[in-house]
Amino acid sequence: IVSVIDWLGYIFRNQGNFVKAVEMRQQAILLSRQYGRDRELASYLESYQIDLRLLGQFKEAITVINEALSIFRKTKANSSPRA
Repeated sequence: IVSVIDWLGYIFRNQGNFVKAVEMRQQAILLSRQYGRDRELASYLESYQIDLRLLGQFKEAITVINEALSIFRKTKANSSPRA
């Protein structure tokens, strides 16, 4: 269901309805946090920051993309083989 909500965000963004896109992303992010799905969360955060930038919310977008980057780094470190 989370990925469906995220895809609704894409649809709204493509229609130019950035406010509704942000709402969908926020729902997807909330559910991803609840389910502990870090990789998906990072991906949804990445999409969310794009929507924020399209709304001119640049400071918030920077905060969000930094969180996504931190999660990507953490999940990559946890999934890489150790020597």
